[in-house]
Amino acid sequence: MNLLVIMADSLRPDRLGCYGNEEVRTPNIDALAEKSVVFTNAVAEYPITNPARTALFCGIVTFVLRPWSPLRDDDVTLAQMLHDAGIFTGAINDMAIPAAEHLDRGFQSYTFLPGGKNYQPLQEGVEADMTGTWFPQHTPQVDIDASAWMRINRKLLMEQEGCYFPDLITREAAKWLDEHSSQEFFVWLDYFDPHEPWDPPPPYNTMYTDQPTPVIPKPTGPSSDWMTEEQKRHVMAMYDGTIAQIDEQVGVIVDKLADLNIADETIVVFVSDHGEPLGEHGIIRKFRVPLYDELIKIPLLIYDPRFADQARHVDCLVQNVDFMPTMLGLLGVHCPVQHHGYNLSPIIRGSDEGPRERVFSGTFGGARACVFDGEWKLIDNRGEKPNKLYHLPSDPLERNNRTDEEPTLVQHLHRDIWDFQADVLSSTGGVMKWLLRRPDANW
Repeated sequence: MNLLVIMADSLRPDRLGCYGNEEVRTPNIDALAEKSVVFTNAVAEYPITNPARTALFCGIVTFVLRPWSPLRDDDVTLAQMLHDAGIFTGAINDMAIPAAEHLDRGFQSYTFLPGGKNYQPLQEGVEADMTGTWFPQHTPQVDIDASAWMRINRKLLMEQEGCYFPDLITREAAKWLDEHSSQEFFVWLDYFDPHEPWDPPPPYNTMYTDQPTPVIPKPTGPSSDWMTEEQKRHVMAMYDGTIAQIDEQVGVIVDKLADLNIADETIVVFVSDHGEPLGEHGIIRKFRVPLYDELIKIPLLIYDPRFADQARHVDCLVQNVDFMPTMLGLLGVHCPVQHHGYNLSPIIRGSDEGPRERVFSGTFGGARACVFDGEWKLIDNRGEKPNKLYHLPSDPLERNNRTDEEPTLVQHLHRDIWDFQADVLSSTGGVMKWLLRRPDANW
């Protein structure tokens, strides 16, 4: 079997039709979901870019063990293990972070395409047309610059390549599949969209709004109190427009697999690293990592053509650290390293039994952490501000803090968080260990 993973950065599951949103149009992701196992309670354990990818690649609970940091020498990635099993590994992305943080480890073919979001201009001396944008007086210069760079690079790439991200990644992915479709492969397509700046080109910028409110490409946070409700709605419309761009790429990639006659032998996964606060709880963007569901929940769709008759939505609690062992389990590759995840492949095959009773998320250094047991969610803010307890079945938007009403439950869940952290530290000694290693392993 082949494995193709589509990563969309900062994509909230509640902005997808397959997760119940009736306002947005994501036909291609929804079509993939119809034949996939869709996990409705998937959580990122440390919901920011680099740690989330480390958790996905290596199965490491990073918020307990380490800050944002490059992979360590003794970390072993999914790509390394699949490469060692004889599977050709490749990755294509438009973000410099993975290679800089050693997340390119194990990929025999690794393609970084410069010119994407937050990337400096590909050519000096080109002016940005910032028509239709607005930056409040408190906007940091770096956010203004990033928005201008994006428009400059969009103009240059359209002139030079005839397309812009994310289409450019998809075009390279199609070429990659043409070259490697005759061999067993694992390819990781890492799209930086819908990460900010939220300033999509036509027609995506008018898909969800016809209001004249100027675009605020990177609204400054963490507080969104300075924003009007109209501005918040407009930011959401721009965000949804960038998701529409990603949805189109999913359709092209899935069609490409069919064109190459390898759709029936390719596992397809759609996932994100984390979500994005967009004005809920008075917060815009992921400053200080607020642990509400709009940030920590991720979409996770797994389509395995061998078990397409098991397509369904499942509510069991899973985390991004489960991704690596699950992919190995579906591909029948032995996992030679200690990790913190669970192999979810029995669920893909039809089991209704989930692997865990609770999920955890947090930030390194003790800033805050949370636990969710499928019913109750406790956010431990570690004294920075009051803790929060929510009953998610009756309060999915996390509006009604129940800490005063349920002091015993708060104490119990608080102890769960600290016990979990202690268990992770004691089971790993603070680092990942290699348990087995073949003499010819390319690690």
